[in-house]
Amino acid sequence: MLRPQLLNYQVCAWLGIGMGAWRHGGWGAGVFGYDIKGNWDNTFRNLIFMDFTDKLKAMKKLSLLIVLIFCLQVSVSSQSCLPEGIYFSNQSSINNFQADYPGCTEIEGDVSISGNNITNLNGLNVLTSIGGSLTIEDNPSLVSLAGLENLSHIGGDFSTSSNVSLLNLSALSNIIFIGGDIGISGNPLVANLSGFNGLNTAEGDVLIDNNYNIENLSGLQNLNKVKGSLKISNNDQLLDLSGLENLDSIYGNLVILENPDLLSIESLNNLVFVGADLEISHDYFLEYFTGLNHLGIIGGDLTIHHNNDINNMNGLDELGSIGGNLWIDYNASLITLSGLENLTVVEGDVWITENHNLESIGALENLDSIDGSLKINYNSWLFGLTGLEKINRIGGGLQIMESPALLSLSGLDNLSSIGGDLDLYLNSGLNDLSALKNLKAIGGMLSIEFSSSLASLAGLDSIDASTIDELILRHNFSLTECQVKSICNYIFNPTGSMDILENATGCNNSQEVYMACTVNVPENADEQELRIYPNPATEVIYILTADSRNIKDLTVYNQVGQRVLYQENVTNLVDISKLSRGIYIIELLEDQTLVRRKLIIQ
Repeated sequence: MLRPQLLNYQVCAWLGIGMGAWRHGGWGAGVFGYDIKGNWDNTFRNLIFMDFTDKLKAMKKLSLLIVLIFCLQVSVSSQSCLPEGIYFSNQSSINNFQADYPGCTEIEGDVSISGNNITNLNGLNVLTSIGGSLTIEDNPSLVSLAGLENLSHIGGDFSTSSNVSLLNLSALSNIIFIGGDIGISGNPLVANLSGFNGLNTAEGDVLIDNNYNIENLSGLQNLNKVKGSLKISNNDQLLDLSGLENLDSIYGNLVILENPDLLSIESLNNLVFVGADLEISHDYFLEYFTGLNHLGIIGGDLTIHHNNDINNMNGLDELGSIGGNLWIDYNASLITLSGLENLTVVEGDVWITENHNLESIGALENLDSIDGSLKINYNSWLFGLTGLEKINRIGGGLQIMESPALLSLSGLDNLSSIGGDLDLYLNSGLNDLSALKNLKAIGGMLSIEFSSSLASLAGLDSIDASTIDELILRHNFSLTECQVKSICNYIFNPTGSMDILENATGCNNSQEVYMACTVNVPENADEQELRIYPNPATEVIYILTADSRNIKDLTVYNQVGQRVLYQENVTNLVDISKLSRGIYIIELLEDQTLVRRKLIIQ
């Protein structure tokens, strides 16, 4: 495609050829008395005394001459220039621009304006486009951008920053395209964004940061799409986001951060899509999320952090899917999560931490999948986990820490697997684990510490001991009953380390738990189907099975869980003469069934 100035050259060339041909037909010294040297001779006197036909011919020639002069002028005034860009460091370089670069209206490279004595940009009033980036920064004496009124296109980034005297951006009102990022930061006297009214799409990121006096975002009324991220941060006087009423899509992140006077985000009421993260943090006077009512999808994380006046999540009612993490933390007034009732999928972690007035998470009632970890920590007034009933799998770990009002884990009744650690720490009111009765597998450590009201581990029975890679039971001062099936199986055949101490009698150390497990060995075959005799025994034992079924292998453990005897292809007679007196656990693998019995050797 031809550039506009090249098109002008073609049109003028065509007109020039036509006029040249006409000239040879009688232009010469001409009816007007104008020769090739550019001398006029009684032009209008000759015109007066012409007959009608000659006058008509003369007028046609005059019209063509005027068009040619205009084309030459346009061609000269529409030149592109400075592919290497230009740096204006003082007022004189701006004042002399048109003299230094005559006819330069379209700068192909970057333009940078930065200088202590720059007071105006009037010398740049011929500029219509900049092919690269435009940077206006550190101009302490610059009051306005007057001089840029004819600028319509910026091919790269636009940035205005640290211009402490700049009052407004209104001179940019003819801007219709910015090809890169937009940055407006450190301009303490700018009150709004008037000047960007012609901008429909931001091709890159938009940063509005550290503009002390800005109260709203008026000027962005026609912006409907941001193809990068939008960050609005550290604007001390910002009260609302008016100006963003037509914004419907942000392909990157939306970050609203540390705007201490922000009261409302209602102007985002047409926003339906955020492609990456949404973060609303440190906006201390923001009371609600009304304005996000049509937001259905967040492609990345949702972070609600340090917003002191938020007491619920109303305004996020249409949110159904979070592609990353859900982090809700340090919101001092948050009481419930109402507003998240339609949330069904979180593809990352769910962290609900340090919300000291949070009483209920019941609004998560439709959440059925957490691909990452679930952490519910330091929520002083959280009374229960009702709302998590649909979750049957957690892809990462489950951690519940320092929630003293939590009495049980009711709400996790359908949880069947955890992909990481199960960590219960310093939950002083927790006294019941029965809600975990359907939990069959974890993928790491099982740790219960400082749960001073917990007396029994009943509820953990169904966990496959082979999925536990570390066992920690410490400082649970009421815990007396640890001999549940999963714990006993781990102690008899540990797959990792074990740390059991300072619990109540019966569960005070690993030896006590082992003894409790040997007294109450969980048996998973009918006594009549498998018999070991004599028991107590001295030298040998006999093993009888129903229907003479084969026993693939036999393992004997002592009281500290050490394997002291192992045999494959077991016969009915087993020699135990090398074993010392004591109590042992004998495990028999019969086809696909593992059978465990207590064995006493005298």
